[in-house]
Amino acid sequence: MKIKKAIIVDDEPFVRDDLRHMLSKHPEIDIVGEAGSVKEAEQLLKKISPDVIFLDIQLRGGSGFDLIPSISPTSNIIFFSAYDEYKDKVSQTQAVDYLLKPVTASRLAASLNKLL
Repeated sequence: MKIKKAIIVDDEPFVRDDLRHMLSKHPEIDIVGEAGSVKEAEQLLKKISPDVIFLDIQLRGGSGFDLIPSISPTSNIIFFSAYDEYKDKVSQTQAVDYLLKPVTASRLAASLNKLL
């Protein structure tokens, strides 16, 4: 099994902590970076080309959609948000999945299965 390098982008530290904790139970995912704003994520993406990005939609300094041009076309995006109103906009991207917060372990596992 190939290990996938991943980054988490969310402006809420406790959400990043929860997601990191859930992902720790999936040895096929290696968290290689985290960002809390659009600017931090842009800087991180200049250094790292992850296999998968867990990307919140509403961020400090913009939205997850603003980051799409900075993301390598080979990276898989899994959007997540507390609001389901973005579903149509997400469907117009190359995103692998769209998760509603709070993300459950079973829903995360189903999303990861789409990657592997």
